[in-house]
Amino acid sequence: MIELFNNKRCLIGFILFCGAISGIHADTELYDTDTAEEQYMVDDDVATSPQERIVRNIIIEGNKLISAQAIRDRVLYKEGEPFNPLLSSRVIRNLYYNLQRFKNITIEVEPIGSNLIDVYIIVEEKPILKDVVFNGNTKVTEKEIAKKIDFKDIPAIDEAELKKYAHIIRRIYLDKGYFLTTVNAHLSLKDHYATAIFDIKEGKKSYIQQIKLIGNKHISSKAIRAAIFSKEDWILGFIDGSGSYHPDRLDADKHYIEQYYQNNGYLNAKVTKVSTWLDPQTSKVTITFEIEEGAQYIIKEVRVSGNDVIKDEFLQDNIPLKPGDIYSREKMIDAMKSLENLWSDLGYMYSHVEPSLQPDEDTKTISIAFNTELGNPVYLNKITIRGNKKTRDKVIRRQLRLKEGGLVTNQAMEVSKNRVQSLGYFDQKDGVNWKTTRISEDLADLDLIVKEAKTGNAHVKLSFGGADDLKSAASGVSLEGNISDSNLFGTGVQFSLIARGSITEQDILFNLTQPWLFDRPIYGAVDASHKRIGYDQLHFAIPVNELRSNGSGTIGFATGWRQFPFFNDTFVRLTGGVDKVRYERPATASPNLPLEPQMQYQTVLNKLFKEGSFGWITLQLGQDKKNHPMHPSNGYTWLLRTQCAIPGFNANIGFAKVDLDANWFTPLIGYYDLVFRLHGYMGFAIPFKNRIIPYRDLYHIGGPASVRGFLYGQVGPQFTQLRNNIEYVGDSIGGKKALFINAELIFPITPDLSMKGLVFYDGGTGWDNPYTEHISPLYLRNNSFNYRHSVGFGIRILQPMPIRVDWGYKLDPRKGESGHEVHFSMSYDW
Repeated sequence: MIELFNNKRCLIGFILFCGAISGIHADTELYDTDTAEEQYMVDDDVATSPQERIVRNIIIEGNKLISAQAIRDRVLYKEGEPFNPLLSSRVIRNLYYNLQRFKNITIEVEPIGSNLIDVYIIVEEKPILKDVVFNGNTKVTEKEIAKKIDFKDIPAIDEAELKKYAHIIRRIYLDKGYFLTTVNAHLSLKDHYATAIFDIKEGKKSYIQQIKLIGNKHISSKAIRAAIFSKEDWILGFIDGSGSYHPDRLDADKHYIEQYYQNNGYLNAKVTKVSTWLDPQTSKVTITFEIEEGAQYIIKEVRVSGNDVIKDEFLQDNIPLKPGDIYSREKMIDAMKSLENLWSDLGYMYSHVEPSLQPDEDTKTISIAFNTELGNPVYLNKITIRGNKKTRDKVIRRQLRLKEGGLVTNQAMEVSKNRVQSLGYFDQKDGVNWKTTRISEDLADLDLIVKEAKTGNAHVKLSFGGADDLKSAASGVSLEGNISDSNLFGTGVQFSLIARGSITEQDILFNLTQPWLFDRPIYGAVDASHKRIGYDQLHFAIPVNELRSNGSGTIGFATGWRQFPFFNDTFVRLTGGVDKVRYERPATASPNLPLEPQMQYQTVLNKLFKEGSFGWITLQLGQDKKNHPMHPSNGYTWLLRTQCAIPGFNANIGFAKVDLDANWFTPLIGYYDLVFRLHGYMGFAIPFKNRIIPYRDLYHIGGPASVRGFLYGQVGPQFTQLRNNIEYVGDSIGGKKALFINAELIFPITPDLSMKGLVFYDGGTGWDNPYTEHISPLYLRNNSFNYRHSVGFGIRILQPMPIRVDWGYKLDPRKGESGHEVHFSMSYDW
């Protein structure tokens, strides 16, 4: 407002009182100066309106601690330029919010002559906040308060702001259950400096002692209490939060009680009153819900119209509401979602389903009709991929099951999203999303918005680990260098080069995989490796070091067996390779063994560790339907693998193997909060006539990759000796047959899923070694089917390097065995 004073100085803009900015009451935190009104009253003595005058001087008044220049820098008026009174609100905002030092700000102008004007910026400063003192706080720390109020960022303060901060502090106490807490605040002033003092009386923590239910005749109090947020206090309430009283939850509790009744047929049930009583002596809270149940309704009929597109009967069969059922509001909502999804799968993306309820008060029945406005089928105009800085468009587009010009269906969008997410190139939680833009009645554009994740890795690590697959018995301290990328240059090509070494083991591994050769769904891969593997876990043999060189190539494709939906996207891969197996020294039984078992064991070692070269062909048939390669929470995988090892020139090695490996994942809580994984594996190997199966190609069950809680090969054929008549010590000699299962409950420890925990049950066995005909039963153990099992827990760490740690506890410990084992390995896979 502008008012003309006798001294010709006019008040413009507005005066900001501390209450208007900081909040008259504690809940107000912001003040929108744009809502203020500006009016101008011009005296007859002023010949020229303010808008037409030139600013002669900008004069700052009232500032004691803030320099005039600091204020002038935030004033939008400029000396020598035309005066614009409409800038006053922005000037005040700049001064108040940028400097945070003023209680009141006034702008006045004084006309000078016929075309000049002086602008006065008059400020009233707040005292500078020097210190903050808390008295009486024992249940809430200053660190907890600082998370809500950072006093270091508050340069100045006044009484109104102090009340707001006192309200926030009391809110912290309320959230922790201290409802009798009072927070009184005042400023201690000295010169231009202030100390904010908060006097806190905490009182006792309030717990819910009892939840009373009045009027519930047909549904038990126990069932209702289980359906609401608020819970009565009990001895283990500190674990699940039972007993915590939050007034804000009462409205939600009322809603859930009414919804629970409506889901059980009580159409008109309602909570008529919610009351609480707080015992001032004990701080115990009693909550009372008064309920009117009404009558229970049975569904008389359900009508769904197919709109001459689908048969009515088909729609009725695909919704969860049937005549004769108890009415359920929840099932009615599920029915609406089911209908919308069905229509969406036919291209009616914008269909709208409206339910109609007709209750019969006399018979206590209800008729339900679903009316659907279909609109037009929606066709795809174009797909735009956004957010992919590294990954090329074609790598993403070839995973899509939508075609431009074709129908847009919910199923195709969901399948496409899952296929893109399963590539593993994008953020596991929110890395792939659709955005739909309707451009006409029957056309829509789709934006696939992706958020890329790191796919490359280069590191050097020093580690201590054990066997992490069925084919390796290596352990010890190792040094590893790794360069890999699952999306090389954004092309979808997978590349890895790994070199690692330890006292007993040296490996060089190379892999190059192109899932889309020639931009067609043809899988191609080249692998090469050279390994020095030390079998140092053999107790009754002089340490054996194996040298194995390998080269292989793979070609494959994905099938589209539409007539068998389960087999869609099944891949077929054919691999051919050559292995050369040598040993630094012949495998020799320990001379410390008595002569008889030494001779028997030597016979087996001669078979297990025989040198030779052999070619092999492997046929793989499988599917990978899990939703993410590193963080699966839904879907399944299965792989059927057959291998035929063809003897080389020296004709020592020759065998055939068949393996079946399957995984199934499903979320139990949320999408990643608790995931259940079930894994099963079975295998069978047989040597050709007068040929052998090498040691590492037999099945050694037990350890981190099969049955945890057991040592490598402990759940399978062993050559054993009784040490000091107390403890059995055994060497795994492997079996021709294997079977094991793993059941896991997996939960995140960190929000980004880089660390997870799990609990597990493992069980299985290996059996039937092919070279035991000369071994006495005194020295042979577990050669027959002998199922063993364990339970335990583990940790999976992805960053900064992959780590697996599992603690397994045997459910059936035997004499001479440790009751548990700890497994540590440097890998992260499922």
